[in-house]
Amino acid sequence: MNTTKDYIYRYLLFLVGLFIASMGVAFSTKAGLGTSPVASIPYSVSLVSNFLTFGGWLNLLSVIQITVQVILLRRRCNAVEIIIQTILAFIYGYLTNLSCWLIKGIEIYSYPMQIVFMLSGCIILAFGIWVQLKGNVAMLPGEAMNRAISTVTGKRYENIKIFFDILYIAVSAVICLLFLGKLEGVREGSIIAAVFVGNIIKFYNRVYEMFFSSKQIDRIMSEVNNRIIIDVRTKDEYASGHIPGAICIPNESISNIEPVQLSDKEQNIIVYCRTGIRASKAAKKLKRLGYKNVFNFGGINSWHGDIER
Repeated sequence: MNTTKDYIYRYLLFLVGLFIASMGVAFSTKAGLGTSPVASIPYSVSLVSNFLTFGGWLNLLSVIQITVQVILLRRRCNAVEIIIQTILAFIYGYLTNLSCWLIKGIEIYSYPMQIVFMLSGCIILAFGIWVQLKGNVAMLPGEAMNRAISTVTGKRYENIKIFFDILYIAVSAVICLLFLGKLEGVREGSIIAAVFVGNIIKFYNRVYEMFFSSKQIDRIMSEVNNRIIIDVRTKDEYASGHIPGAICIPNESISNIEPVQLSDKEQNIIVYCRTGIRASKAAKKLKRLGYKNVFNFGGINSWHGDIER
């Protein structure tokens, strides 16, 4: 179980991640080559209308995304989570305004400099999102809306996210062409962000796992009373030999409904398969279902202890 101190640490980490991400968005918009897909509509509208600031339009989009979640999930909607999302979304909007203000004095004189700022924005934004994921306490409305749609429709989360990223860019392009007569809020920078940010986050994860994750997993494995080990291979593979104390929940059986064997979303969960590929997929699905502490051990081939049959 997480203590109050743990929650405070996690939320502080998440807020630091929000600020870093907002700086990434500010660098991207400063480049003048468009911004990330999810921020492209608010940014485009802010170029057309001064009724709200960029951060203000971000807040309005967040309200729409939260409303969609409430309509879709209905009784399954978690009121506490919605309130937290709303608070964090408005904080993110104001942090974005602050970040844009902090770098407003920087002048960009050439296209190469625009590219440098755009790439820097992607690197910073990806790091901010990665830090938020490590905080692991909440999701911003855009990602939470994607998760809600995935839950209701049964469609893969990744496909829902790709669809909305493309939709955001398309709507932004229409807004700019209609009201500005040119592509301003969405340009080549939006495509760069869509392609690179996710891959940069994966790079951060690989570096983290290389230097820190294995030690953390070793520590958790030794805490018998505070973790559960999940073998995500098939039942036949499990029966042929598994890590002592592990239970079998095949990767293919993990969908949009929480496994009945996993009632505590705060418990440390270690997943493994034969080589690590299915474990990686299972860990991602469990995290999307709201489990806070999921760790990918990798493959049973890396296990040097006893085997239970």
